Amino acid sequence: MKRTYVLKRSLMKALIQTVDAIGSLAVRRSPVPPLSPSQIENVLFIRLDQIGDIVTTLPAIDSLKTLFPNAEITGLAGTEGAELLYGHSGIDRLIILHEHWLRRDSHRKLFTPELKKLLPQLKEISFDIGIDFRGDLRNILLMKWIGVKYTIGYGATGGGWLLDSEIPYDPNLHAVKKSLQCLSPFSPSTPLPLTVPRIDFHSFTSAQETFHWLKQQWNLSSPFIAAHPTAGTPSKEWPLENWLYLVQKLLSERNEPIVLVGGDRKKSGNIVSALSNERLIDASGMTNLRELAVLLSQAKLFISCDSGPAHIAAAVGTPTLVIASGTNVPSVWLPTHPHVKVISHAVDCSPCEMSICPKEHHWCMEGITVMKVLEEAESLTGRGAKK
Repeated sequence: MKRTYVLKRSLMKALIQTVDAIGSLAVRRSPVPPLSPSQIENVLFIRLDQIGDIVTTLPAIDSLKTLFPNAEITGLAGTEGAELLYGHSGIDRLIILHEHWLRRDSHRKLFTPELKKLLPQLKEISFDIGIDFRGDLRNILLMKWIGVKYTIGYGATGGGWLLDSEIPYDPNLHAVKKSLQCLSPFSPSTPLPLTVPRIDFHSFTSAQETFHWLKQQWNLSSPFIAAHPTAGTPSKEWPLENWLYLVQKLLSERNEPIVLVGGDRKKSGNIVSALSNERLIDASGMTNLRELAVLLSQAKLFISCDSGPAHIAAAVGTPTLVIASGTNVPSVWLPTHPHVKVISHAVDCSPCEMSICPKEHHWCMEGITVMKVLEEAESLTGRGAKK
């Protein structure tokens, strides 16, 4: 199999390619699962990534119970992902790994004290099937260490030869399709139905109660517009002056309250203090992800940079306007729901996959005007939204 790698550093890529080539010669794999789906008793999936990655994997997670009707489904997720996955009807057991190699604020250590304590528990379960939806060498090694009998995933960062069934990695596939592809060994003749991610926020009972309490504290009336002025990396952020002008125009031209969400209270605070309007509410940092999902489900419109909350808003059915940078390819990573509109500005250096733009001007974001966002917002809310 000719592998496609997502490694950026050429030296590391060359090293991994060499190891993979040797490993592929030394290991004989069984592409056909040893058990039929009805015989499988324990299934593990690993999804330690960011919020958007969790949301785009939901259709695949929804399919696990259909494929493996007699199996107990176990998910291994990080703290944020667990908030969205807890109580999911397709998951029987959810194991949380707080310190892991994919956290943005971690030192990316593989063997943390927490993981060392968790290994015996994972080994004891005796998983028949293990699925790594990301394609990460560290996830593959973890499945091997805990003795998963049949492993499936991508070899995009190396170690594909360690998998029993290595799925060919196509960088042009949408993230939802990439996750569903990992289940193809158990549905070789009939492709799994491609659906958009949905979050059943109605099951977030305590989150709904908290949201209604917060709504009273904020004296928030419906309908309202929600906005997320930050992103996970600087390269995905729209300039602060654009957000200031956008929110000012929305407040002056529309009657709805504006609710700012997200984790960066500094940027939201700058907007609130600069505009000083009683219809502008700063809710950033005041909700967990389940409460945020409930909050966004009540919004008339959500405006956001390319971020986890944009995926959440789309998955709860809210009309969503995404201001997308040239960091990634929108057709691969952003929501594809019919009530989502993506605004981007074409530049020659896209996709750069960089966290910080090295150029003097961040043209892929600076080229998106406030007037264009306002125009698309008006168009989106006039499409017969879900409310």
